[in-house]
Amino acid sequence: MLSARNILKIQITKVESSPIISLVTAKLENNKTIKSLTTTESVDDLNLKINDNAIAVFKANSVIVSKNECATRLSSANELNGKIVSIKNGSVYSIIEINCNGILITASITNDSANKMDLNISDNVNVLIKASDILIGIKE
Repeated sequence: MLSARNILKIQITKVESSPIISLVTAKLENNKTIKSLTTTESVDDLNLKINDNAIAVFKANSVIVSKNECATRLSSANELNGKIVSIKNGSVYSIIEINCNGILITASITNDSANKMDLNISDNVNVLIKASDILIGIKE
């Protein structure tokens, strides 16, 4: 059991390695691509190869939500589009669930940000996740 809210099934499509760092590219169940930046030692320890089934793991607070077109260009390797399906407001944070073409992504953002963005159920949003925030795992 993992404490991260986002655990996605993936299939490895590419592994680019240097002596220290590797970029792992994978296909989600909806055929969208996701990238993870991880150590080459981890890639070797997991024995990751093309076509391997694995999981991508990232915490809800690693997800950046943007509404409408963002006027700023960002260096995020992972951008998905989706629709808000649930908003749960806590005392400080809001938990936002977003359906990205059949893949459910959970984001945790401050209530202040959610209010400033005027987020509502059924809003179309962009989801950004830095490649270095995504862990790759295999089921044993």
